[in-house]
Amino acid sequence: MDVEPNERVMRQIMRIPIPDAVDIEIQVKT
Repeated sequence: MDVEPNERVMRQIMRIPIPDAVDIEIQVKT
């Protein structure tokens, strides 16, 4: 059930442009 919301967030990120700060956070998480 944790994978579904994650996929939704990923899709939203792909569609909606995100600030650099969030982009850095994603890079750190990866």
